[in-house]
Amino acid sequence: MAFKNKKTILIKDPQLRKIRNNFRRLIKIACRVEQDRIHDKDSELRENVNYYDDLDIRRQAKELNEQIWTIEQPLRDSILECPVCFKSDKDMTYNPVRKVWYCTDCYEKLRKGNIERGTPEESP
Repeated sequence: MAFKNKKTILIKDPQLRKIRNNFRRLIKIACRVEQDRIHDKDSELRENVNYYDDLDIRRQAKELNEQIWTIEQPLRDSILECPVCFKSDKDMTYNPVRKVWYCTDCYEKLRKGNIERGTPEESP
């Protein structure tokens, strides 16, 4: 069964929780700042009247979009934030089948729902 190999990281000490939460917040803020910087460059390119006619400008815009995604994808795959509730201040559980970290609350809700539907193999 998929959920036998889950990995849960629980932090009980309030000071360590605060450090973890602040660290997660800091990383997310740094990623967003960089994405905003890249997005501003992209917006400047798109404001160009020749955007749709100039292949070089469109290529630059595509590269900027790819840069944003190279920041976004690892962020989504990380332990920083639950992909269901988007909370970052919770203990997390990793599902090696889906290769996703969920907060422990969402993990249990999804697992329970899949078992009730008769599809435990799809459990997070």
